Amino acid sequence: MNVAIPMSSGRFAGCIQDADRLVLYRVNRQSKHVCTINIVRTNDPACLSCTDLLRKYNVDQVILQTNHCDKCLHEFDSDMELITTNATGYPEQIITRYLYHPEQFQKLTPGCGCAVC
Repeated sequence: MNVAIPMSSGRFAGCIQDADRLVLYRVNRQSKHVCTINIVRTNDPACLSCTDLLRKYNVDQVILQTNHCDKCLHEFDSDMELITTNATGYPEQIITRYLYHPEQFQKLTPGCGCAVC
């Protein structure tokens, strides 16, 4: 499974709108094995859109902060699984918690309640 974490200045941004990079991980939940696939800049004008980047790297899940902004939900395809958390820290800490403390992470229910959805 490939998991993306938006980050800003090296820390978990929790929201695509605030992120300057995406950290992409390959995660095996059974063996708890994690490897970094790539760190991709998202604030470069020549960069692919967030959705295109996620598609390019076959990302299955994106981890967002529980208080992400509604705008960032529209960056994702409907088949993308969005996970929210109150956890903070560096991406490595977030992904470790994701593996060892799954109770801190919840699937986002489709439709964010805004006028666009």
